[in-house]
Amino acid sequence: MSETRGITLSPSDVRHFTICPWIVYYRKVLNEFSNYTSPQMAVGSFEHEYRRRLNSQLLEDDSTTVRTNAIAAREAYEFSLLNYSQFPDSITKYYDMLRTEKRSNSDIGDYHSNPVTEIEKPLNSTFELEDCQFNLNGRLDAVVRDPNQYQIPLDYKTGSSIHAEADVNQVISYALLMQENGYGPVPSILIHYVTEERKVSVRVTEKRKDRVLKILRSIHNLIESGDEPDIRPLEIEYCNRCHYRPSCEAKVGEIEQNAAN
Repeated sequence: MSETRGITLSPSDVRHFTICPWIVYYRKVLNEFSNYTSPQMAVGSFEHEYRRRLNSQLLEDDSTTVRTNAIAAREAYEFSLLNYSQFPDSITKYYDMLRTEKRSNSDIGDYHSNPVTEIEKPLNSTFELEDCQFNLNGRLDAVVRDPNQYQIPLDYKTGSSIHAEADVNQVISYALLMQENGYGPVPSILIHYVTEERKVSVRVTEKRKDRVLKILRSIHNLIESGDEPDIRPLEIEYCNRCHYRPSCEAKVGEIEQNAAN
């Protein structure tokens, strides 16, 4: 086993690496983080916080649909205004929508079909893969029970499913963590695309787990070496809304200038 610097990775790193290794390079190697927030991001964070608080309220009191939904919406609203105060209009508009009866019934139906057993359970484990060692840790949105009473990770996505492969790899990482933390067999994962109003269930196969472990090993090696990933044309859909696009544009410009000289 070679010496390491105690590298810590997360399921989000797996998702980012699947989309584009440069995101991980900027974050993990250059320690470059973006503080950019848009109205869409603020609303997405509000939706995510609302779901988390709704699950918490349902665990405490499942007797009144409207009351539970109203409490969760109000708590998420106050949290979001505090953290994204520059977008009060967007958050208020979304808050009003969340309080509708249709949305309330939908949330309760989702809870009864997949009863929540734990909320935001922090998990961590140390993995040793070939000549690398790293800590993987993450915080689950929820743990739910499937019809066979197995506990499975549930992850909420407030964006579209355009990067479904990356989303699956991320939640498979949570499944690995659950197994390492004594949850027993985790036969599947569940992803809820909120805006698309659909849930995706994916089997946790050995092939999918091996793929995620390979990604984790690649991320570890990228951080250890500090080598830049191969740059690629800024034409993929994600590039247009990536916080790091200006950095990549500068890098492509530098490469083109050096080639011209």
